[in-house]
Amino acid sequence: MNRRADCITGIVLWLGLAVAVPGFDLIHTNVFELASGETLANETWLGAGRITLNGEARDDVFLLAGADRTAPASSNGVITLAGDCRDDVWALADRVEIGGRAGGHVRAAARTVRVTGEIGKGALLMGSAVSLAPESHLAGTARLIGENLVAEGCVEGRLTLLGNKVTLSGSFSNDVRVTAQDVVVLPGTRIGGD
Repeated sequence: MNRRADCITGIVLWLGLAVAVPGFDLIHTNVFELASGETLANETWLGAGRITLNGEARDDVFLLAGADRTAPASSNGVITLAGDCRDDVWALADRVEIGGRAGGHVRAAARTVRVTGEIGKGALLMGSAVSLAPESHLAGTARLIGENLVAEGCVEGRLTLLGNKVTLSGSFSNDVRVTAQDVVVLPGTRIGGD
């Protein structure tokens, strides 16, 4: 099977599961934008070429940003969370950007995952490049898996990094576990645990 067929199969299975779950909103469109001041009140399943959440999501959100060949490459397969997601976030895309606040757990898989905002509980972030920017704050346990991992933010729970190249330059209140071929710990890095 080729990559496109695998992607289509995954989307069909994802949408099939969504149909079996009562009490949720299912939205499928080319581009979805939740403006500042707008609200998603129910559990929401979104499928689009580009997803931008600037408003508030009060329940879990399941986000899939697939490739749209008619869209510009810079906005194709991109999920941007700049608003307030009060519960859990599940995201699958080419690029995931978390600049707002997620009150629950975040599980994201993409080629590039970048966190500049706040995550209230645990995080599982997977991608070729995964980064926690200096201004990021994660209150719970974080697991980063990928080729190139950069942790510059603040993590209050345990931090686990599994990658090829890992760079640490943040503030970590608990244990830090690293499995990598290349590990760089920059001056000023604080680790409160082991």
